[in-house]
Amino acid sequence: MQTPELAGVALDWAVAQAQGLDYEVVDGTVVTGAKRYEANSANDYYGCEFDEVYSPSTDWAQGGPIIEREYMYLEYSGIWRAYCTQNGNSFLSVGSTPLIAAMCCYVASKLGDEVELPEELEVTA
Repeated sequence: MQTPELAGVALDWAVAQAQGLDYEVVDGTVVTGAKRYEANSANDYYGCEFDEVYSPSTDWAQGGPIIEREYMYLEYSGIWRAYCTQNGNSFLSVGSTPLIAAMCCYVASKLGDEVELPEELEVTA
């Protein structure tokens, strides 16, 4: 599938793929395994595994750090545009929201102009 055409779960899957995250597609949702650490004293931490719905194309808490880390530039003029660079190459993507535009730009910069979706996502794309 062409990267600019990615949307919804397929886009979230591609972002997880680009980041090298451990993930699964469960009931049409991308789910990641992550660790939550809590301090019970200044030097003693304990963690627990939990699954988290991964949707950086709609969740600023997940997509925002990618935008910041990748030094993306966003602008709006009738449609959202995201600009980023990777290894001296510039990328531009558009979308109906800033997160969709930014995540498409990120995927293009990491995985290229086309991605092959897993079978479980080909139906939803």
